[in-house]
Amino acid sequence: MLKSISPELARKKSLEDEVLNVPHPNLRTLDVTKRSASGSVDAILDEINAIKSVSNETFTAGAGVAGD
Repeated sequence: MLKSISPELARKKSLEDEVLNVPHPNLRTLDVTKRSASGSVDAILDEINAIKSVSNETFTAGAGVAGD
């Protein structure tokens, strides 16, 4: 099982493992703790689409600058 609901197991795991900490300016944090597996996937895909949307707007807005 990928997700556990045992508080005891969670406490044990938190003592043994460390959360991955990536110091990067583009870091995204998405809490899917209370979501189902399919809800987590939907949230991740929504976040990816939001990033793509902003990236496409930025890219399109700057497209005419090089030829001026």
